[in-house]
Amino acid sequence: MDPDLSEFSFGFALTSELIARHKLKRAGAPVFATQLEEAKPGGGWDMKLPALPIYLQFKRSDRMVLRTAKHAAKFASMPFYRMHLRRSLHSQQHQLLLDLENKGNHVFYAAPGFSTSEELSDAYVKDQMTKRSLFVSPSAIGKLKDDKAHHVAFQLPGPVFFCSEPVRINPTDIDALLSNVVPEQATSVDEVDANEFFRGVADDLLSVYESRESVPQQRRLELQLLRERREPAEFAGLIARTLFDVDLLVATRADA
Repeated sequence: MDPDLSEFSFGFALTSELIARHKLKRAGAPVFATQLEEAKPGGGWDMKLPALPIYLQFKRSDRMVLRTAKHAAKFASMPFYRMHLRRSLHSQQHQLLLDLENKGNHVFYAAPGFSTSEELSDAYVKDQMTKRSLFVSPSAIGKLKDDKAHHVAFQLPGPVFFCSEPVRINPTDIDALLSNVVPEQATSVDEVDANEFFRGVADDLLSVYESRESVPQQRRLELQLLRERREPAEFAGLIARTLFDVDLLVATRADA
């Protein structure tokens, strides 16, 4: 059954909950009148703090309801869901995300354990978006060894399989990661101001991208001009979205 919700609406609802629950910050987010306190020196992005980028690639999920569906035998009950990966024949996306993760970043595919806008609304109003979503790191899937179509078949809280030939993989408990692991990692990160942090993030993204994709000189010039016209946080967010198709969120130390 095809999903009737968009990746955009799923991503918006999920990131809204993550931001509220774990006090994440969104790269390049505009400052509204209600955020004047954060706009003062020492607030919001003006403060120096240990910070870590979090990259999320949003997917939709197909609901499988028939026992005749391929790999249905792997599940004790129905339905189960499929999150499709882009074929390496047409896109380097998975490899780019794997490269980004291999540099020590937190990178995840995020997919809903539901497929309708009504279920999305129910999960959102009940603050159950993370609980009812799957998070899988590129490294859990591994390198795609061929150009065939691949997907992740799953139920929540499990099991989860990488297919076409099903191999069981481990999803990530994103709430535990953001509550425990990330704050501990942030304590070992040197404090930098926001502009310096986001310049480094953009440099990392461009380095990973250019290692896999040929970038014409004209495109390099366009990116440089864009960088000169945008604030570092906005530019990093744009690069993450346009080159990697990921949302860039930022986690900080809890007491920062």
